[in-house]
Amino acid sequence: MVLSGRYLGYLPQSYIEEDLKKGNVRILLPETMIYQFELSLVCKKVPRENDKVKLLTDAFSKVF
Repeated sequence: MVLSGRYLGYLPQSYIEEDLKKGNVRILLPETMIYQFELSLVCKKVPRENDKVKLLTDAFSKVF
């Protein structure tokens, strides 16, 4: 919908990097319109599938 040119969107810059380079999208008012957020990952203390949770938390740790 954002790429249609009729809508605005809040997207991570890393998500739209290619479209920024191609000129398909642009950032409006980058000096004033910023959205900072903290990323959190929540899981159960005793998950049912511990290996899958460990895989995901390890992947998040590497990226973030």
